[in-house]
Amino acid sequence: MREGCDILSDIGHQLKIPVTTDVHSTAEAEIAGEKIDMLQIPAFLCRQTDLLRAAAQTGRAINVKKGQFLAPWDVRNIAEKLIAFGNSQFCFTSAAPPSDITTSLPTCAHSTGCVTQVTAYFRCDTFRATAGGAGDSTSGDGN
Repeated sequence: MREGCDILSDIGHQLKIPVTTDVHSTAEAEIAGEKIDMLQIPAFLCRQTDLLRAAAQTGRAINVKKGQFLAPWDVRNIAEKLIAFGNSQFCFTSAAPPSDITTSLPTCAHSTGCVTQVTAYFRCDTFRATAGGAGDSTSGDGN
């Protein structure tokens, strides 16, 4: 982990860009916090208080990937935890399908009042949905 963070940090410095990486444990948060500009909390760990605390205590910016299992207004609890732990430099991202993005992240922003960035990412090679589903299929590629 430490070697990987050193490599990412060196790349960031050479290219003059901030770098980010996922952290999955409190120990990883502490190590990454020494060199990485933004720590990223994976969606499946987004409500883990010990991990949020460890990431917040590094003083680094934090990107919390909103779990699809989490209602948009529930990110307020995550935001309040991070602020209580002394870090207000955070944002939320989502991997939700496009039909969910339009309601999910704006609701997150409204609920927390402190979302600084709204970003969506998709694996276009595996996800081809269109607006409105077709029952048990996406209707995006006929499956």
